[in-house]
Amino acid sequence: MQATEQQQEVAAIDARLGRRVRDLRERRGWSQGALSEELEKWTGVDWHQTTITKVENGHRPVRASELVALGFVFNVGPAQLLGGSDGDAIVADQYLLGQKDELESVQTWLQRRQALVTARMEMSSATYLPAQQDHDEEEEASGLDRKTP
Repeated sequence: MQATEQQQEVAAIDARLGRRVRDLRERRGWSQGALSEELEKWTGVDWHQTTITKVENGHRPVRASELVALGFVFNVGPAQLLGGSDGDAIVADQYLLGQKDELESVQTWLQRRQALVTARMEMSSATYLPAQQDHDEEEEASGLDRKTP
């Protein structure tokens, strides 16, 4: 395959990925700003609305780690984001195999990030008052108990 054919193939993959991102975003009723917020919230990927516009229009390539983050936010596999026809899916799989080490490290990072976000959400939704608990523990330690006359 000549260099120009390879460049055209890569450009076609970028354009197809952009269309898939736009389609998945619109199916969820998200604006580009909302997708930006979801990426930051769940994966730490800091994409501005303009970046999303460029990706959706096929004018900005997506790194493997960003591809995994998009898949995570949309709850689809990276190959589903890249693939179109069966032949395209094979090209996507070959690309992903070449990025295997990076994808595995990103996947591990995303799992840890998700656990951290989940823990933070649980903590913020709890009715736990640390200052009051510390005060109660101090009273207990000093032998004072306001409940007893």
